Amino acid sequence: IFACFKAKRYPAKKELLALVLTFIGLFLLVTNGDITKLSISGMALFWGVVSAFALCYYTLQPIKLIQRYSSTVITMWSMLIGSVALGLKTNPLKTGVSFSISEWVLVILVVVMTFVSFYLYLASLSFITSAEAGLLTVIEPLTAVFVSVLIMGIMIGNVSLMGGLIILAVVVMMGKSSAEND
Repeated sequence: IFACFKAKRYPAKKELLALVLTFIGLFLLVTNGDITKLSISGMALFWGVVSAFALCYYTLQPIKLIQRYSSTVITMWSMLIGSVALGLKTNPLKTGVSFSISEWVLVILVVVMTFVSFYLYLASLSFITSAEAGLLTVIEPLTAVFVSVLIMGIMIGNVSLMGGLIILAVVVMMGKSSAEND
């Protein structure tokens, strides 16, 4: 919606359909079809909404920078600036926490994988529109649900499962649409 507003255009039929289906899928996923209660906590909903706005911002903001500089440079600077800002607030050298070698390996793995995933996401903006990238990221909550089911043994209802399948259908639809435009 914001991308269309910024470009001063109406959404294409494909974008509207994807948006409506995404909202339906997410609604079914987080409510299990019961409008009176959430299947997730209020904090999870709050942080999900905050994350959605952050996603919108960091998808649309760097487009001009990506056209001028590489995704690698942008990702490295953004990670450095974010790390320094967080370090100034938390002072990581005075945490008093000691890590074992395996814990350090996990921390490094998380940092590297965060960098790689953010880099790939920014690099994708050179090939697809920011609206398509934003819609394709709806796979993230679906992945979280499937990981919860597979690893944590959490049971989901049929309605939530249907919501997940709708989201998966949107991702496939957007992927096919993007491939057809190439």
